[in-house]
Order: sequence, then structure tokens, then C-alpha cells
Amino acid sequence: MFVDFSEISFLPSRAGVVGAVALLSQAISNVPATVTLMGRAQDWRRLLLGVNVGGPGLVSGSLENLISVRLGGARARDLHRYSVPDFVASLIVCLAIC
Repeated sequence: MFVDFSEISFLPSRAGVVGAVALLSQAISNVPATVTLMGRAQDWRRLLLGVNVGGPGLVSGSLENLISVRLGGARARDLHRYSVPDFVASLIVCLAIC
């Protein structure tokens, strides 16, 4: 979480802010993704939308996912069965309306 991701902060210039922060959230979690990209985002609303879309998905997408898997006793595979399709559908809708 304390790794410097400044090298990947160029993503919003090549992709939309919503898509970049949503996809980055899947790799490093949504809070570090927000911190990494907030200096590059011109519109804070799109940044927030991307963070909210990027929360579900892979278990690494949010600390909330890790806590729910750990406390619920479920496996990550069980979470992914529902959360990955939800992430993909939400991302498609958000990219279509942004």
C-alpha cells in the first residue's frame, strides 16, 4: 500500500478516469488507486464513480472484500462468482454514460 505508483499515473490521459481508476482498483485496491490518480483527475465526480465501480470485482479490489471473505468464511472463488460479473456490468454502464 505504501509503494509509489506514480509511474502508472499516466493512465487517465490514455483511458478515461472512470475506467483507469476502476481497473487500477482491481490491482491495488480502491483507496490507493484514488490517492494515485487524484492529482491527475480533472473531474472529481468521475474519480469517485470509478472508485465505486472498482470496489467489487476481485477480492483485492477493496479491503471490504477481504473482510467479507475472511469474516464470512467464504472462499474468494465464491465471491468472484458474483462480484466479477457485477464489476464488468457496472464498468460497461458507467463507461457508456460518462
